[in-house]
Amino acid sequence: TALSEGKILILPKINPLTMELEIYRITDLDRDLEAGLWGIREPQAGSCETFHAGAVDFILVPGVAFDLQGGRIGYGKGFYDRFIRNCKKPGAAVFTAGVAFEIQLQGQIPTEPHDTPVDAIVTENGWYYCRHQENH
Repeated sequence: TALSEGKILILPKINPLTMELEIYRITDLDRDLEAGLWGIREPQAGSCETFHAGAVDFILVPGVAFDLQGGRIGYGKGFYDRFIRNCKKPGAAVFTAGVAFEIQLQGQIPTEPHDTPVDAIVTENGWYYCRHQENH
């Protein structure tokens, strides 16, 4: 849908050497994606244009669980926490939305100083705008 509406679609790929998320512009889902780790389709690094994190304005963030303060439990490597911090430099207008099923919402997620909260969470039931707290 994003491509058909003329939007720029950027997808991540983990660089196994740096252990960082790299992002690539996708213009054709069939041509630009290949099966990666666990069979999940990801950008073909050699044939897709790399994209700069500073140009991103919206990020869908995966997670195992979320709370309504924007807390998130990811998959344990901090890829998205670091990536979001790189995108949210001073002056940048980046909106982050956790994507989850309603059952993944929890009362409160334990967070650490390096965790980066999301601005909203979208589930099958709709959008929840998060109330960030001082410790997030």
